[in-house]
Amino acid sequence: MCMCRVRVYVRCMCMYSM
Repeated sequence: MCMCRVRVYVRCMCMYSM
């Protein structure tokens, strides 16, 4: 699952589930 947000600066966070 990856989420990217553009607010003042670009921020992306990815989480892997097993």
